[in-house]
Amino acid sequence: MVKISTAAWNRYKDIINEAHDDFNQDTITWARHQQTRVELFRDGIENNYQEVELKVLVGYNYFRTWPITSHDGDGELDSQNMVLYINVKYLKDNGWADINNYLDFNPANDFFIHRGIKYKGEGDTFIAQAKDEPLMFLLVLRREEETTGNSRYD
Repeated sequence: MVKISTAAWNRYKDIINEAHDDFNQDTITWARHQQTRVELFRDGIENNYQEVELKVLVGYNYFRTWPITSHDGDGELDSQNMVLYINVKYLKDNGWADINNYLDFNPANDFFIHRGIKYKGEGDTFIAQAKDEPLMFLLVLRREEETTGNSRYD
């Protein structure tokens, strides 16, 4: 016996999609890798990126909801950071979704900038499923370690 009608599911989808304009208002810059250019004699490699401004809802990991702790010989590195909630319809409407309606990003080369801090994708999945399709996309981000210069925590 069906407890939720198709009309109710459609209303749920409309609510989630309309809420994007109210809730998903934090801006994050997606540095989308375009191509790698190698000089003729391999004396220089140049990566080209397209900067895309995404409207997202940010969930900060203040409750430590997901563990991202790495272990090495010196101890543990706590690289827990934040998660982005992104509306799937918003991704599709802007041409940022692949054929499966997944964020069309390259985890190895793309990165994200939020409030001046660089992040890499650490995990991703669909969330907020309706009867017949996912409505939201979740992207876990990990802060990139600074390789040169001073860290903000030094």
